[in-house]
Amino acid sequence: MHLAAETSSPDAVAAVFEIGRGVGATVGIYGHDHRGARAIVTAVDKDGSTALHYAALCQYPSSVQVARKLLLLGAVALAKDSRGRTARDVAQDAGNQGVAEVLRVWEEDERERERLLGSK
Repeated sequence: MHLAAETSSPDAVAAVFEIGRGVGATVGIYGHDHRGARAIVTAVDKDGSTALHYAALCQYPSSVQVARKLLLLGAVALAKDSRGRTARDVAQDAGNQGVAEVLRVWEEDERERERLLGSK
């Protein structure tokens, strides 16, 4: 998934996700086990970066589409790499304003969901 995100191809991201549907692997992230396709979307590399972090670095016109696709497939916008950076931080540092804006809006929604779920 990381390579698909890095190449900024929404079709490649969708294809890797579909392949993941049949995978029985489990990835543990944030105290939850994710299986199959979800595991591929939330997987981290040796530096703790997710595919969303990779998409945030890219300056291709389709980078915004890739970031949206990853989020819709279950990527965690608030996930931090080993340096403590979210994908939004990476996008801002890279000057990728389109992706940074998509992530800003999504992060606000994630924080609100966490707040609401935590208050029950």
